[in-house]
Amino acid sequence: MTYGTFGSLVFTIVLTGGISHSINLIDGLNGLSMGVSMMISLGLAGLAYSVEDYSILMMCGVVLSSVAGLFIFNFPFGKIFLGDAGAYSMGHVLTWIGILLISRNPEIAPFSVMLFFFWPVMDMLFAIYRRLRTGRRLDQPDRLHFHQLVMRGLEIVFFGKKKRNWSNPLATMIILPMAATPIVTAQFVYQSDKASVVSFGVFLILFVLTYLAGMAWARRWAKVGTRRTSVR
Repeated sequence: MTYGTFGSLVFTIVLTGGISHSINLIDGLNGLSMGVSMMISLGLAGLAYSVEDYSILMMCGVVLSSVAGLFIFNFPFGKIFLGDAGAYSMGHVLTWIGILLISRNPEIAPFSVMLFFFWPVMDMLFAIYRRLRTGRRLDQPDRLHFHQLVMRGLEIVFFGKKKRNWSNPLATMIILPMAATPIVTAQFVYQSDKASVVSFGVFLILFVLTYLAGMAWARRWAKVGTRRTSVR
């Protein structure tokens, strides 16, 4: 085995493991992980159709229909969940479909496929950054994921903690269009490495700015709520 082959093997293992874990990390709201998984499979199916890879298209259809059957029981009331086993399995299957799509169709820019997984991957990388920055262990959970901030924001402004059955699915509905935007973009830039990298960079900047703005907004509303409580 050459060094190049060994490096490719290690990179593939890290990539598939990382993306599988990222799907598990966003499994914190009703419908979020399944909704993102369905959009990824639908996006990969669209790309497979564009390059006339109908075998991959059929695989995506199987995954999409399977997740859709669970989604109707998971959203909005959360009667069924993926759990760790389901989320990791889903991430593993979707990742390998993406790898197969690239390997079978050299006209596809490899980085364009990363746009399909942008949202879960960025959420995971940002979680790693937060924990390294604060000196916490990487395997120690926190409550600062993007979807958790959105849900708590809805609770602070509109519903309160006692109506999480409303704030939980509504947070999913807010996030899913955001997660869909890079997937839609990938359909237009998949033939260009440069356009794919630039698109990923633009979405990266938007993700970070939106997250930081949400943190600042949450702190501001928390202070306002403290003042109101002290006045009463």
